[in-house]
Amino acid sequence: MQKILIVEDEKAISGVLQSILSDELPDYEFIIAEDGLEGFKQIEKEDFALVVSDIKMPKVSGTELLKQALQLKPDTTFVMISGHADIDTAVDCLKSGAYDFISKPIDINRLITSVKNALDRRILQKTNQHLKNENTTLKKKVNKKYQMIGESPALKKIQDMIEKVAASDARVLIT
Repeated sequence: MQKILIVEDEKAISGVLQSILSDELPDYEFIIAEDGLEGFKQIEKEDFALVVSDIKMPKVSGTELLKQALQLKPDTTFVMISGHADIDTAVDCLKSGAYDFISKPIDINRLITSVKNALDRRILQKTNQHLKNENTTLKKKVNKKYQMIGESPALKKIQDMIEKVAASDARVLIT
């Protein structure tokens, strides 16, 4: 079961976030960290499908958590929340790699939409990476299967022509 980490120093808010999100996302397990330091320790131990983090917290701020966590695990997806933030903070979080920034008081519908979109994006990224890897592997197999063997000047000339036209979709007849 995939996990979502909620990093929030106010227990009432973290409890509400967990309750709302677990109703919307029953296939995920939720873990709560009470500050940025505890959140970072959780991220070190486990991989999370998503991290929802407050910005202003004791010990380690949400922005520091974001930067440190992405250095350690660059594939981690973050949704940042804050009641004390300004435009500069939001822009800083997004430039640092957060998927979204939501200000408090939290619009529950916006939070749910953002979280679902972030999870969908993560799935698409993993699928795209898998397809790229598979494509590379298949190209290598095809290239190995149809290699030309030889070193004559005539064969080298044909290989050079093939390399020149290989990138295009044009049909080529070599005689």
